[in-house]
Amino acid sequence: MAFDDKVAQVTGGASGMGRICALRLARQGLKVAIFDLNEEGLKETAAQSENIVPFVCDISNLDDVNAKVAQVVEQLGPIDRLTHAAAIMPSRTIVNHEPDDVMRLMQINFAGTVYMIKAVLPSMLEHAGA
Repeated sequence: MAFDDKVAQVTGGASGMGRICALRLARQGLKVAIFDLNEEGLKETAAQSENIVPFVCDISNLDDVNAKVAQVVEQLGPIDRLTHAAAIMPSRTIVNHEPDDVMRLMQINFAGTVYMIKAVLPSMLEHAGA
């Protein structure tokens, strides 16, 4: 299946599963926009394929997500696929977390997921003719 002229959006693209997914999608011929806060990791991932374009983005910030998704659409075209791999994992039990730590985790892991879907889905549906 050819994916030429298709665009994928991958969060957490600077490392881990996000990097792995971005590289696989790029090898399949997709143009891949990667989001992360880790600028050095973004550069390292993007250096591995000319199909990967890095964007520094804080997925826990709705305004940043909307602005960066708009940049992706403008630069690469409509987004056809979203892989949301950005998240943080608690390093200790809940009893040892401060409430602000838990709220940060929720903002990144839950709100970040909602923000990405809400930012990408309208363009995907329009592009698909739905």
